[in-house]
Amino acid sequence: MKSFAAYYLGVVVRPRRTFDALMQDPRRLQFGAGALLVTGILYTLVYVFLPSLQPVTSAPGAGEDVSMAGDFDKPKAAIAVYRSVRASAPVRCP
Repeated sequence: MKSFAAYYLGVVVRPRRTFDALMQDPRRLQFGAGALLVTGILYTLVYVFLPSLQPVTSAPGAGEDVSMAGDFDKPKAAIAVYRSVRASAPVRCP
């Protein structure tokens, strides 16, 4: 009989053969619940620790504060920002 790790990794390497073998195994419900639990724990760890990484900036000017939250308090400032963005990056439709 195969182990949990063999099934878990087999789904990535040879999914068809692994699922066929898993359907014949009487422990398939336990393995399925274990796979769901392991995947959920790994996803949670990524979700918790990924925001703690510092972003890598490679573009010129990246890392500068580009927040414009205060500019949209006044309609004239919002229009000026819109026009400057529109003028710097025209959109061409075919």
